[in-house]
Amino acid sequence: MSLSLIFPRCSFALRILFSLTLCIPTLGAIVFPLRDTASDTPAFKAAFLASYGVNSQVEPTLSVTDKLLFDKILPYIVHHPITAIEMIKQETTKDANPAFDFLLGNLYYQIDQLTESENVLRRALEKMPDFLRAHRTLALALTRQQKHSEATVTWRKVITLGGGDAQSYGMLGYLYLLQNYYASAQTAYEQARMFAPESEDFKRGLAQCLLATGQHQRAVALFDELIEARPQERDYWLLQANAFIALERHSDATANLIVVTSFKNASAESWQLLGNLYLNASLQEKALSCFLSALQAGDKPQPQASLRSFHNLLAHSNPSLTERYLVALKRSWTPAQLKEFAEPLAIAEADLFLANGKPASAIEKLQPIVNANPVNFPALQKLARAYSENNDTPKAVSHYERLLLQNEYKADALVELARLNVRDGDFKKALSQLREAQELKPRETVKRFIEQIEKAIARQN
Repeated sequence: MSLSLIFPRCSFALRILFSLTLCIPTLGAIVFPLRDTASDTPAFKAAFLASYGVNSQVEPTLSVTDKLLFDKILPYIVHHPITAIEMIKQETTKDANPAFDFLLGNLYYQIDQLTESENVLRRALEKMPDFLRAHRTLALALTRQQKHSEATVTWRKVITLGGGDAQSYGMLGYLYLLQNYYASAQTAYEQARMFAPESEDFKRGLAQCLLATGQHQRAVALFDELIEARPQERDYWLLQANAFIALERHSDATANLIVVTSFKNASAESWQLLGNLYLNASLQEKALSCFLSALQAGDKPQPQASLRSFHNLLAHSNPSLTERYLVALKRSWTPAQLKEFAEPLAIAEADLFLANGKPASAIEKLQPIVNANPVNFPALQKLARAYSENNDTPKAVSHYERLLLQNEYKADALVELARLNVRDGDFKKALSQLREAQELKPRETVKRFIEQIEKAIARQN
């Protein structure tokens, strides 16, 4: 049983930090297996078996009788741990020297009976609270049982008792990282690397802490080392891309994602991230190609993520490219998905109709949605715009006036009503609406609009 380092999604998943106006898909949780510090590695096993030896500097000490029993059990420890367990249970009592509780706890740990290991180690510590080796094996057992809070306290106790080494600091960093205590995890990993600077686990853990705490340049350097040692680890490329984006090194982030998408079975998220970077660079055809590849990826993007790609493409590309994507998107969905996401899909189609100058078709998509749910304000806002562009001013005004009752939409609705009044030649009413909108939500564009209306009124006088 090996430990896994879980990189939670809620802490510092990949974020696009450039000028796209819509939500960008993020990299999901990354699960890293511990490699050089895992409990099934040869180095760990060798160190663990060495802990069975009697350390005269660490209490408890063995009496002559205890030493005879220990020597009797010792030959069975490595290759016949179950036999050793039975011998201890037969020849000792619960009041025996805590060294035998420790030995029994180690043996249970060795055969993956972690609950039993924890129980007898706690018994040893009741007898000898500062028994360092018992604390260390207990910390390992708690860590593998994912009792993160208890394990953290126990590793700190190991260090306090003088057991500060690569393992204890590294495991403490690992646990802090799992609990999103990034600054503390960074400190622990830096201590661990003093003992084992080449450890991949410690480099990776530290790099993740650096990302989480905004130390992106240092993170880039560490990921360079990790990628050089293990170029097939796609998540190293992705996490380094995250650091590049934060540093506004978008071309470097793009290069990383090109590598990631060259791997077999590249994820949908990777393709979507690369597509968004291409959009940011005004490479719309390449962006479309990436979004289409995401639809064909083995892990299939969630419908919400596919719709975000649609809206990003529509906002930063031409309608014909977006229409090609929408056709492919609809073909990629199952009948159940088409039914479940019928409303957001209809709104997306309406957006495309509006972009193509077909407001009447947009009205056909949006009116049933608003009729079914009059408080669907995003759809109501789009419907008002569609009526406006279809030159149906009364209905446009009616729908915008409904939006005036919602604070979130009031400023924008006032601006649109002002546009309609300008179109009808009522500059004074438009000016009043624009000034009210500017008080609610100050914007440079509205300020310029007000100035133009004021000039127009001055010319009329």
